[in-house]
Amino acid sequence: MQYKRILLKLSGEALMGDRQYGIDPKRLAEYAKEIKEVAEKGIEVAIVIGGGNIFRGVAGASNGMDRVQGADAILKGTRVDGVYNSDPEKNADAIKFETISFKDVISKGLKVMDMTAFTLSQENKLPIIIFDMNKNGNLIKLVSGEKIGTIIDN
Repeated sequence: MQYKRILLKLSGEALMGDRQYGIDPKRLAEYAKEIKEVAEKGIEVAIVIGGGNIFRGVAGASNGMDRVQGADAILKGTRVDGVYNSDPEKNADAIKFETISFKDVISKGLKVMDMTAFTLSQENKLPIIIFDMNKNGNLIKLVSGEKIGTIIDN
């Protein structure tokens, strides 16, 4: 396996499925099945759902809660298959990046995730992989080393 420990960040939008709001139970069941498959391969999985709560655990950390430590990567599961130069859901000509540096994400003004989490990932040399969690099998493929989505790294 490519990774031994991952932090899987699932966007609230991805969890909605085709709904306008809330969580789609069918989508949630699909995610649970894929996460179980990864965990059964011996990969440690931490899960964060929704907004910028990945590293804002500073208050929790001061009360004895561990912040994300020893993770090999942050995997951000969304409904888009990577990072683009513009919104691919609005622009058919958007260009996907296979890899991009933290510096280039910032200089291009790309909206990848909460800036606090993004900056702390960069400072801790923790790569972020943005991928389409709605495509069955993507999670296990990614942790097995297949090139899925966009890798953001130093």
